[in-house]
Amino acid sequence: MKAMKGLIGAVALACAAASAQAETFKIGFMTTLTGPSAALGQHLRDSFLLGIREMNEKLGAFNVEVVIADDELKPDVAVTKIRALIERDRVDILGGIVFSNVMMAVYKPVRDADKIFVSGNAGPSPIAGAQCSENFFSVSWQNDGAHEAMGQYAKNKGFNRVVVMAPNYQAGKDAVAGFKRFYGKEPLEEIYTQLNQLDFQAILRASLH
Repeated sequence: MKAMKGLIGAVALACAAASAQAETFKIGFMTTLTGPSAALGQHLRDSFLLGIREMNEKLGAFNVEVVIADDELKPDVAVTKIRALIERDRVDILGGIVFSNVMMAVYKPVRDADKIFVSGNAGPSPIAGAQCSENFFSVSWQNDGAHEAMGQYAKNKGFNRVVVMAPNYQAGKDAVAGFKRFYGKEPLEEIYTQLNQLDFQAILRASLH
């Protein structure tokens, strides 16, 4: 909920710049609403809409209209739908997105359209580095930050036999990179799982032997 308050606040601050003359401020909100990971997107959407409702569906002097889009956790689908939000729905600002591979896919069309994007969850490291933009805001984290702390902890504890496992997409790769950066040496093994994989028993058993 704290992240959502930050997201609402960032959107409110962007109102004047994005839609100074309009009576209605239109927000395009993209998140994952189908598939095994839909619960995350549903929570993100529902908390955002709750925040808007608690402000009587207004941001300052503007009435608010929210257009919801389901990225289906498919980068190609996300690109098509983000372009529809920009070109067809003519939203003033964009927000949402749970998964970093989706964020990386839509990032260029958003930049090309010169739209402000406020991320409620996704924080891929390339967007904080060489590909950074003054129009991109994350109210959550940069993916590798928490994992850098774990890498430093493992190093301080003298853990010498470490296996790292992460889902095989941008955030998982950022997590492993952050861990290794502060751990200071190569783990025994790096394992990358499918993004929607739910059962890790076989992998864990193999790693323990």
